[in-house]
Amino acid sequence: MTTSPALDRLAPVPQSVRGGGRQILHGLRTRLAVTTALASMALVGYGRGAYAGDCTLIAGTYQCTGAAVDGVDFTQIIDPGGAVNVEADATFGIDTTTNGGNALEITGYGGLTFTDNDNASPITGNDYGIYANNYDSGALSITSTGHVTGNDYDGIYAYNGDGTTSLTISAATVTGGYNGIAAENNGTAGLSVTVSGDVTGNGGDGIYTFNSANDVSASTVINQAAGTTTTGYYDGIYAINHGGSLKIEALGTSLGTVYHGVHGTNGSYFIPTTATDLTITSNNAEGGEAGIYAENFGS
Repeated sequence: MTTSPALDRLAPVPQSVRGGGRQILHGLRTRLAVTTALASMALVGYGRGAYAGDCTLIAGTYQCTGAAVDGVDFTQIIDPGGAVNVEADATFGIDTTTNGGNALEITGYGGLTFTDNDNASPITGNDYGIYANNYDSGALSITSTGHVTGNDYDGIYAYNGDGTTSLTISAATVTGGYNGIAAENNGTAGLSVTVSGDVTGNGGDGIYTFNSANDVSASTVINQAAGTTTTGYYDGIYAINHGGSLKIEALGTSLGTVYHGVHGTNGSYFIPTTATDLTITSNNAEGGEAGIYAENFGS
């Protein structure tokens, strides 16, 4: 498995991801176990009706509905053992601040899609807001139009493993106790992060991305909308690209308290990569050391 050379910029894996009391939503191969568990929960008054914002498998798609209610909501774990598609409707919201854990924890094998189109769903996790991992093959795509918050760790975390293709995130407002958005792509078809609202990483970076050398000819593209602010404790935007080209368009304001407003590293001085070109466009970048810091080791 390919790993990022800047592991210190990633939030630690919280205890909730390693195990704990969470509502688990599996696919057909574990349907019997889940049905039994839910039946038992209903006997003691903790059936589906006890959850305000939750996700249910309907006709091959996990449908997320219900308004957020802190103190009632629990982590929604969606792991069908194959490709997974999750959609949030106009009523959906979730807040696990009191009960702990992530808000949404989604795992795909062969593709992963989360879509919240124009519903502006508020998603708040005490650990991560959206915690998404895709393995084996296929693309990973997250579209969020609401405010996503990870109180202790990342607002949005996305990982695409070896053998996969592209990783795409389109988000509005995102806040993380560590990184606002963290994305690692080990696929072959590029990494893209587009933000239309303010992004804040209170303990790490506003936006952190890593694209591996498995991506031979595609690219990393980061688009920050005009009029928005991306803020990080270390860097506002920090992008590491080892495959294809790296393009950062920071059309708003990028702030890095300790280091840089925008930090782009294309290729590596130490290890072989397939990186090519580096392009940075910035409207306003401010950092404790420099506004823009660019390193290009590409071909």
